[in-house]
Amino acid sequence: MSVNDIAHLLNLGRTATYQLVREPHFPKPYTINARCLRWERLEVNAWLLSRREVVSPVRQNRRPTSGRIIVNGVTFVGGKR
Repeated sequence: MSVNDIAHLLNLGRTATYQLVREPHFPKPYTINARCLRWERLEVNAWLLSRREVVSPVRQNRRPTSGRIIVNGVTFVGGKR
């Protein structure tokens, strides 16, 4: 798989994809030549499946439990500034 293939698979832009492939847990590429890297599709799919177990599901509760909301450095407590 090329970087573009990975970007398409994960629905990411090129910059985000390059940041991802530099992470230590992402599968290492195979060097074809000095300017060409490729990833094994099975390794990328295995990494993707492992991420399902690592990333917790998004919580649907939108109200913070502490009653504090910080927006652009301004703290709101209980709906007041």
